Amino acid sequence: MKELSDKRKRYKQRNNDPEKEYKRLVKNTKAKLKRVKEDYGIDLSDEIPLPKYSELDTSEKFDEWSDKMMSFTDRGNLNYQFGKNKYGVAYSKQELNEAIANTIIAQEKAQSFIDKYKNNPYSIQGEETGYTIGDRMMLYEKENVAGISVPKDFDIDAFESRSRLEGRKELLREKASGKFFDQSMERMKLNFMKALSGTFNSAADDVINMIDIVPPDDFFELFLMKAEFTFEDYASDGSIDGSETQLEMLKGYLEEYFRGEIDMTLKGF
Repeated sequence: MKELSDKRKRYKQRNNDPEKEYKRLVKNTKAKLKRVKEDYGIDLSDEIPLPKYSELDTSEKFDEWSDKMMSFTDRGNLNYQFGKNKYGVAYSKQELNEAIANTIIAQEKAQSFIDKYKNNPYSIQGEETGYTIGDRMMLYEKENVAGISVPKDFDIDAFESRSRLEGRKELLREKASGKFFDQSMERMKLNFMKALSGTFNSAADDVINMIDIVPPDDFFELFLMKAEFTFEDYASDGSIDGSETQLEMLKGYLEEYFRGEIDMTLKGF
């Protein structure tokens, strides 16, 4: 590998000997792979390649590989610095930092989402109650809108298994990106349509068709503002008997919405 020796200025301190550098990097890498597996139960052998020296037959290949090995053994690379929580669940310092950062963003977005609806009025059977959605939140232990609340601070010691940690990380990523709120509103709309279908069968077709063309965010707001939009009175499995009065009330609200008679302007603030 004369070409390597001629070009490898970075290894002057090792007499510009790539093979000696290769052996040093392999030794350090193997030691860390073994330590990580023994201490944390994490096998990184598939992720960290250890080719034969003869396979690194150009300076470019050697440079790329050696950079990866030095990065892997670098204590400043948090992707490969690990810890364990009180249940013995292993995690990298980088994923911990990412989860904490996503939690902070998710908290801010959740609070903003909740605040959008606080000032909207709440009505029962078409009559204003004098209360707002924000007033109703005071009835709950934790401020929320339709079950959506501000997530707690991230606590790595709260997870008893790796799968639970992975699930929480994914949820935080969705909340931080904002996708969670869009998906929640869409899911609520679809679930409510299913509940009406199970309760009223074909009698609810007109109402369901009306709901179907309402944007998910508008439906979510209607759901919060009108008491008759509730999952307590309807069931997708048909276990709850609904009344014609309920169906007519829902239809009336939707007709008001399509006529533009329901003030939904507060949502954007």
